[in-house]
Amino acid sequence: MIASVSQLLGICRRVGQYGQALLRVDIRRTMLRSVHGAVLHCCHRKAGCARIVPLGTARRSPFRPCADAAAVVVRLEAMAEPVTSRGRETKRRVVAAAAELMYVRGVSATSLDDVLAASGTGKSQFYHYFRSREELIEEVLSHQLGEVLTEQRRFAIDSWQGIRAWMEGLVVVHETKLDFRGCPLGSIAGEILQEGSRLRSRASEAFVEWESSLAAGLGKMQERDLLRRDADAAAIAEAMISTLQGGYLLAATKRDSRPMRTAVGLALDHLRSFRFDP
Repeated sequence: MIASVSQLLGICRRVGQYGQALLRVDIRRTMLRSVHGAVLHCCHRKAGCARIVPLGTARRSPFRPCADAAAVVVRLEAMAEPVTSRGRETKRRVVAAAAELMYVRGVSATSLDDVLAASGTGKSQFYHYFRSREELIEEVLSHQLGEVLTEQRRFAIDSWQGIRAWMEGLVVVHETKLDFRGCPLGSIAGEILQEGSRLRSRASEAFVEWESSLAAGLGKMQERDLLRRDADAAAIAEAMISTLQGGYLLAATKRDSRPMRTAVGLALDHLRSFRFDP
């Protein structure tokens, strides 16, 4: 049974990659108010929008959910990806240009004309790949998440040495390569919180994906008895990334690495508190 809207979105995004589809799921009745008649947008390459339609009572459904569940149908309409390598490269160029401008200037200070000029594309090309500026920002969030995870994958985050090197490296990269502009993902996510539930949901999903990636590494540490087996890897990952976000914000505001170094130290101390003690 689906227990949260974010879990439902995850299913929508995975199924949506395969084109237009109808998906029947059971959700908790307490969620009906959240999803009734709603249009939830799922951005993940080919995944487009998902419309959540309550079916009604379990008696009218061929399935038999438990007493506190209700059946719903999710209709997924997939966005077409460019079919040519040239088209894919054009779309990639637009997203990369938008991500750079929005990270450096800010989301609100970046116009569509700015993006088109920086990417060397025209408006007709833009609307061939994106329905709106909002859809472009969704792609930017995915792009920035990809940048964060690419940097993280340079390190073996399933070991004490690797996870320490990764976090200490974030401080250096923020000061040198990023010029104290804040977290590549968090700085953009923080700007779009008031721009509607669609973008806020995508930003939330991006952070969940980051946390899940880190939690997977922590889970491997548990398997190797580097962390206690009873530790909640997902909760630890969320706490560590939350701490890093505070460090990014203060370091960017003060243009000083000290808050970021402090945040890294606190995150590592929190993780060490779960070290396995044979």
